[in-house]
Amino acid sequence: MLISLGQLASIFIAILVAIFGYRVHERMRLQHYFGELRIWSSSCLDVLSEAVHLCDLDPKVTDHPDFFNRRHALLIRVSSLIDQGKLFFPNVEIAESVDWQQERHQNRKHRPLDDLIYAYGALKKMSYEDKTENDFLRPHIVEIKRDFAAAMQNFLNPQKAHKQFGLAMKHKTQKK
Repeated sequence: MLISLGQLASIFIAILVAIFGYRVHERMRLQHYFGELRIWSSSCLDVLSEAVHLCDLDPKVTDHPDFFNRRHALLIRVSSLIDQGKLFFPNVEIAESVDWQQERHQNRKHRPLDDLIYAYGALKKMSYEDKTENDFLRPHIVEIKRDFAAAMQNFLNPQKAHKQFGLAMKHKTQKK
């Protein structure tokens, strides 16, 4: 049984349409992923900014809601953003106790989730009784925020979108 030239042309066209459809689908998937990632990173930057400015408040004179409740609410939001971030950066393992000060100064590339984990650690150390302790934490939280913003800016670079998407799906952090 021989295939006619018309049938061969139909098969060839069908293959081209399938390849084109697949490429369009992948492009839409990438655009959706990075759109959602931009929304998530924006929420993270809002929380990190709030953490920086929480350090400026004097816990002794803060009115309703009191400083303790503000810090607690912020911890909940950071924890939630970490969990949401795992949807964008799968296979990320988090140690139970992260020494955020020691880890921050190691020469390694920081991932966005790492920065949120360090921010969570810094917030846990924030005093709801004495402002001087929080003055010490402020520069570290600012550094965490800058690292996060730089990591996201680099990650969301449209020219590297395909490569970054592939890396995000393959990444595994080292066990601590």
